[in-house]
Amino acid sequence: MADITSAFRLAERPDGMTLTPVFSDLDAFVRDYFVRVVERRIAVGAAGGLVWCDQWWAHPEAINRLGALWLAWETLRVSDPAMGMSIWWRDHLDPHLGALCAEDGPFARCRPGRHTPPQPLPVEPCPLEILAKLPRA
Repeated sequence: MADITSAFRLAERPDGMTLTPVFSDLDAFVRDYFVRVVERRIAVGAAGGLVWCDQWWAHPEAINRLGALWLAWETLRVSDPAMGMSIWWRDHLDPHLGALCAEDGPFARCRPGRHTPPQPLPVEPCPLEILAKLPRA
C-alpha cells in the first residue's frame, strides 16, 4: 500500500525561504482550526445537514483531502496575504468539503459517534498486455 501521507510535504517557497507552518501536522490543523471554523449543521437521522465522521483519520480519502486543504491553507496565507484565505475557502474548502460530506462521499455511512470503516472501490488486476502499454514510474 502506498504511503498516503507522502504528499504532505511543505515545499520551499519560490524565493528559497522555507515555509514555517502554523500547524505542526494534519491532526493539529483539523482539531485546532478546521472543526472550529467550519460551521455546519450535522445530519442527525432524517434531518439534513453535513455528514461528518469524527474518525476522519480512518478514511484515506479524508486524509488526502484534508491534507490538501492544510497545505493549501499554509501556502496561501503566506503567498497571498490579502486574498489567500478567500481563495482557500472558495477554491479549496468548498469543493473538498462537498466531496467529503456528499451522500456518496467517504463519510456517507458515518455519523458522529458511529464510524463505518471505509470500503475500497472494487478492482480487478490489469491484464499484462494492457499494463505493458501504460506509463511506468
